[in-house]
Amino acid sequence: MRYFTRSWHEESDDDQAEEVRHTYLRRLDEIEPTLTPELTLLARKISLHDCLFREFVYDEVSKLLRLRLRCGDLKVGYFDLELRYGGATLLAGYTPELVAAVRASKTEVLYDEVGLAGEGEFDHRMLLWPREEMTIRFRSFSLSRTLATGRHDP
Repeated sequence: MRYFTRSWHEESDDDQAEEVRHTYLRRLDEIEPTLTPELTLLARKISLHDCLFREFVYDEVSKLLRLRLRCGDLKVGYFDLELRYGGATLLAGYTPELVAAVRASKTEVLYDEVGLAGEGEFDHRMLLWPREEMTIRFRSFSLSRTLATGRHDP
């Protein structure tokens, strides 16, 4: 994580937290012309805060990653968000710790960031609760949403 780090989450006061948010939003303003419409939608309009992992499928050979997250709350309602990454690499690796985290029913996304990685590549960084974080480097991206009835319903 570059902006919404674990220490930012645990230690910053309201003013510091707000400054980091503004810094990230300024960076998004700079890179938005290079983002696809779906990445812009993810970065600007869809909150992954408190989303639960429902499915995590990574094929290291084909470099395809598919995440399905249960997102939302009582106020806005719940939905499943499917994120599909092509040309994907997990920068910290497909470690046993990461696999255990995304398969645990209690693991949530605290914060996420979208960024540029290099020529034609993007990063999606996620800070997870209670621990772990992951960075997905990828070349293509798509998403879809479906309504869900509740936070823990199948």
